[in-house]
Amino acid sequence: MAQTTIVNKFGRVMGWNQVQFVLFGRTVEGILELSYDDEVEKEAVMGAGAMPVGTGSGNYKAQCSVTLLAEEYNGLMASLPANTRLQEVPATDVSVLYSQGDKVVKDMIRNFEFTGATKEVKQGDKSIGMKMGCFCTHIDWNVQ
Repeated sequence: MAQTTIVNKFGRVMGWNQVQFVLFGRTVEGILELSYDDEVEKEAVMGAGAMPVGTGSGNYKAQCSVTLLAEEYNGLMASLPANTRLQEVPATDVSVLYSQGDKVVKDMIRNFEFTGATKEVKQGDKSIGMKMGCFCTHIDWNVQ
């Protein structure tokens, strides 16, 4: 029987343990979920005949969301002046770092702001997550 060689093409791959979310100058530790994406609207432009004669581009759109542990949310709130809502904090850029050995991939969520917060708690929960509504103007991928 021939011997099979297993090739691990990528080595140790990136996972949740290699993600750093840097908000207001510090790495957020009490983060449960992070999502961000962007898109540009594209469409085929039709002319005479059945086939497109070109393409058209529409507007750019970026969106993001984050879920924090209630303790992290409370820590953010405690860092604000009295009677200030998290939604009133001015826009800031947020770094998201992914480490893979000695290589770091960095994305920037630009002009990040909180727009709201949702707390849902049910029987049996071992922790409380705060789903945070967020706004951003754009995302820079793979920033040097």
